[in-house]
Formats: sequence, C-alpha cells, structure tokens
Amino acid sequence: MKDATVFIAKQTIQESPIAFSDTSVRELASVLAGMFDSLGGALLPAKGSKVLVKPNLVRPGLSYGPAVTTDPRVVAALCGLLRDQGAKSVCVGDDPGWGLTSTQAYQDWGQSGLLARWGGTLVPFDTPDRFTVKVRRNRLLPEVALPAALADVDFFINVPKMKTHMLTGVSLGIKNLHGLVGDDSRLCFHRGDIECKLVDILCARIPDLTVVDGIWALEGQAPLYGDVIRDMNVLVGGVNPVAVDAVSAMIMGFDPHQLTHLREAHARGLGPLSLAHIKLLGDSMEHVMHPFRRALLSSVAVYKTVEVVEGGADLGVLSALRHALDRLSLEGRLDDMNPVTVLVGGFLPGQLPRIGTKEVWLMGDAAVGIQQRIRPEHELHLVPGDAPHIFDFYKEFVRVHGGGGWMGEWGREEESVQRSDDRTREESGI
Repeated sequence: MKDATVFIAKQTIQESPIAFSDTSVRELASVLAGMFDSLGGALLPAKGSKVLVKPNLVRPGLSYGPAVTTDPRVVAALCGLLRDQGAKSVCVGDDPGWGLTSTQAYQDWGQSGLLARWGGTLVPFDTPDRFTVKVRRNRLLPEVALPAALADVDFFINVPKMKTHMLTGVSLGIKNLHGLVGDDSRLCFHRGDIECKLVDILCARIPDLTVVDGIWALEGQAPLYGDVIRDMNVLVGGVNPVAVDAVSAMIMGFDPHQLTHLREAHARGLGPLSLAHIKLLGDSMEHVMHPFRRALLSSVAVYKTVEVVEGGADLGVLSALRHALDRLSLEGRLDDMNPVTVLVGGFLPGQLPRIGTKEVWLMGDAAVGIQQRIRPEHELHLVPGDAPHIFDFYKEFVRVHGGGGWMGEWGREEESVQRSDDRTREESGI
C-alpha cells in the first residue's frame, strides 16, 4: 500500500477555465508547488524523469459546461512546475473514447499551444501500439492493454476532474483510469460490473501521483451533463489513489464506504477509506467541504414528454438512456413533441406495462426482445445492444424526429450545439 498522506489546498484562482491568462496558471503552479513540498521529494519525480500526465478529456469543448474535463490551467501549471523541477519531458495524453479520436479531442480542447508554452507535449493514447500488463488479483480483466505512451515514462500523474458520475457515484482518480483502455474495451463491463473493472485497471498501472482538479467542479447529471460548481477552488493530491479518492469523495459529501469501486479497491489492499488511516495536510476538511448533488440514473418521470418504464434493465442500459435524454433535453428537443413511451429492460409474460402513446421505443436487447408483444398500432423504434452506446438512442431519435444535430461521427455536433454553448456561457456569466 502506498503512503496514505493526502494534501488539500483551497486557494482562490482568478479567471475561468475558458477565458484565462498565464496569471491563473502561475497561481495554480504556486499551489501545486506547495503540495509537492508537503508530500516530500522522495515521493515525487526525480530530476531527469520522463513524466506522463493524464487529464480527463472525455468530451473536450462539450457545450454544456466548462467543468466536464480537467481544467487546462491545472495541466499547464503542472507541466511548468515539473519542468522547473528538472523533468526531462512532460507528456500529456488521454483517450476520450466513444469513437472520438485523441487527435480530435486535443483539437476540441484547444490547448496544444498553452501546453507547449509551459513545457508539455500532447501524445495520443488511441494508437495501435499498446503493451499488455497482467492484472494480479483481478476480478474481470486478466490483462489490460495500456497505451504505448505509458511504457516509456518514469512517473505517471493522474489528474482527474472532481465530479459526480451516473454509474459510479463519483468520477475521480480511479474512474479517470478508464481512459487508459482502448475503444475495443471501453463498453466491455460498462454495466453494474464497471466498478470491479475500474479496480482491475488500477491494479494494472497504479499512478505515482494523483491530483484531483476541483477548481471548477461538476455535480448532478455528470459525468457529461451536470451543473458547474464555479470557483470551488480545491485541489486534492497524494500518492495513494484510494486515499485521494476517499478524501475527495468526503469533500463532495459522499461516504467512501458507500462507493463500490472504492470499497473494492480497499478490499484488495490498495488504500484506506477512513480518515483514521489517512494523514491530512494543508487545508482542513471542514474548510473545503461542499456537498454535491448526486447524479440520477433513472429516467422515470423526469421529462413530461417521455414516459419511461424500467423493467429488468441493466445499469449500463439505464445510464445510456439517461445520458441520451439529458442531452436531448438540453438541446430543447423534448419540449414541443407528442409524448412517447420508452421501455427499458425485459418484462415477464403478462407483465407488459400499459402503453398510452402511439410512438414506442425499446431500449437495449432485453427490451428489443419483447417487440412481438407490442400491439401493431404502435409506431415502434428499436435501439438494440447489450450495453448500448450512450449516443445510440440520441442518434436514432434525431433521425426519426429531425432537426439536425448529428454529423455522422461521434462528437461532431453542428451549429445548434455551439449556440447552446454560447447560451450556457452567458447564463454562467463567463
């Protein structure tokens, strides 16, 4: 088990993740330097080290909030600090998944020039070059294929965003490691079993340092469509990823023992969950605590024009549907339409729910399997998949109801999304 010392910093940082100058980057570099000093040089990169930094770039440039991805100021500040302290090189990389390439993600993030000024270099994670690591004490993954960029470094720093998550409760350091696996493994075990999968990935490559970015945070319907907590101004760091996640979860108002992937990591001996076994440095827990609003998985009775009935549905299918409906709602597509019914999961014989709309959607393989039991007068639409892609329902819904918004490849939205982005920025005062 790695050292369970965790450093908490709360510092007012000027400007925003969208509009900023080098001033706020320097402010963050100063905070990170204090964290490094407190944690001790023996635990941090030696001079001449090659360092890899992994932010959360799951959906860069996403139009519904500036706190979905890791704050570029934190990444730039970290790159500058590492180079100042003698790192030979600092690479920055992630695989956003869902068919969005690393190159596209980096373009959408728009920070290559910023990182270059502060000594960082972007590297892709989604190349065919990978190396395989066997997982000891695995639950689901006997081995994990990791990005080639991770093979040639001396020190690995994980820099997640502090946010809630529809499946795992929180998205912090352990969840951020999901970006290490390729697209062919992304949706595998992305259901109720994702919690054990995440700990398998952690066992394949435990980060040398975890720094949680809570400068601006995300609560509610995250990891994509939550609400921004502006100017939370918190960083949490340490070398034990389980301890760092446990402290971060407590700051967010979660009991770490009630988060399955943290319990699983603790059960495998990877780190503590109780403050009795974690040494805290920096600001006090009481000074930084901010209870986050949870993400809701169910879609039942959420949107007035979409009547959802959940049968024996897997968590991954429920998550995919809720993400799709949240996105459609944020784009205003659910406001002025005739009601539709969505059935999710399987239904036993004689237990088919009453359907009061003409248009009916069946989400996931279990629901698609009951299509012969739907009366012929209904207009039926099928979204198959054992673990459907988050945007499968979205794409088909837009195709049926029209209105544009999709350009045939993951993540390439048209101008209506940019208009929504502009509206969000105006409402947030950015």
